[in-house]
Amino acid sequence: QSVIIVDYKVRILDPKTATEAAARVMIEFKNVETDTSWTTVSVDRNIISASLNALVDGFEYALIEDHSECMLCDDFFDWEQ
Repeated sequence: QSVIIVDYKVRILDPKTATEAAARVMIEFKNVETDTSWTTVSVDRNIISASLNALVDGFEYALIEDHSECMLCDDFFDWEQ
């Protein structure tokens, strides 16, 4: 509830290739409680896929950074150290 999307940008990386061009999506997020912000980037030939990947990455980052225990990271980190 404390994470908002501040900005959403799309850039077509090679417009001369028309529908085969890759799209770069940048989404800026902000945690309104801690006043921290971060940006995620994704590139894909499908703009919807690039947008979804950047969106998911941003919310995963929020979950990892704002919680002392992260179910997404349990396989990678030993929290007891």
